[in-house]
Amino acid sequence: MDSNKIVVAHFLQNKYNLTINIDGNGYVSKDPDQENYTLGTIVNLTAVADSGWKFDHWSGDIGGVNLF
Repeated sequence: MDSNKIVVAHFLQNKYNLTINIDGNGYVSKDPDQENYTLGTIVNLTAVADSGWKFDHWSGDIGGVNLF
């Protein structure tokens, strides 16, 4: 050190992708609908079946399920 210095540490939150695969005919909406999410973000998923189909169940890495 030869004089006073100012140093700034910059941090970014980790971001996570949510991939939704569809088995059958229908779609899944996400709320919020984002490209990626930070830790702790709550994402509401809604499965909507096409005509002549019905939603059966979720599988994969899903937790905190609130089905009613």
